Amino acid sequence: MKKYLAFLVLFLCIFDSNAFASKEKMKTYFNSKGFITQLYELGIYWDRKVLSLQQDCTGKYSVFPLSMGFVEPMEFNSDSIYPTQGVWTTRFKFDRCNESIVYNAIFMAQKGKKPKIGLLVPGNTRTSPQLMRDLYSQGVILVTEIKRKNKECKEIRVLNTEVTKEPFSLKSDGKTFHGAWEEQWTVKNCDEIIEMTFCFIPTDDGGTNWSSGKCK
Repeated sequence: MKKYLAFLVLFLCIFDSNAFASKEKMKTYFNSKGFITQLYELGIYWDRKVLSLQQDCTGKYSVFPLSMGFVEPMEFNSDSIYPTQGVWTTRFKFDRCNESIVYNAIFMAQKGKKPKIGLLVPGNTRTSPQLMRDLYSQGVILVTEIKRKNKECKEIRVLNTEVTKEPFSLKSDGKTFHGAWEEQWTVKNCDEIIEMTFCFIPTDDGGTNWSSGKCK
C-alpha cells in the first residue's frame, strides 16, 4: 500500500475559517496511516464485494487521495487524531494489477473515533452526494429499465462516471445558464453494460437541475 501525500484539497462548500480546526490537525489526519488504511480497505471492498473487479489480483495495491469536499466542517480535540465532528467526501485513485479506478466515499466523524464511511458512485462525477442520490433513484434506475434487454434483472450497479463536457454557458429558451455540464454514467445490469448521458444545469438558488440526454 502506497501513501501519496501531495494531494489537492477541493472545497465543495465554503465555511467561515473559524469553523475549521487548525490546518495542522487536518493535515495530520489526512496524512495519517489510519486515514490511508480506511481508503485501502474501502478500495478492496469496492473491488471484491460491490463491483466484482480484480478478484484474482495478488499484486501491489496503491492508494492516491485526489480531493476532499466538506459537507459539514471538521472539528478536533487534543485527545485523538480523528475528528470529533464533520462530514466530508474523499475521492481517491486505486491502483492494482496494472489497472486504476477512481472511487468516492463520504466520511462521518464519530466523536474522535474512526469515522464511518458511506459509498458514493465511482468515477469523476461533479455531482454532490445529494445530487448523486437523487439522480440514481430518479434517473439511473429509470433509464436502465428503459434500455435493458433483460427485464427480469434487478441488479443496477454504477461502474463509472465521467464528465464528458466541462462547465459551459448554455442558451435555452432565450436564457443563458452558466456552469452547465454533461456526464456519462456506465451501469451494469446483470451481464449487460448500459451507457447513459445526463445534463446538469445549476439554478439561481444554489441547486442543480438535471435531465437525461445531452444538454440542449
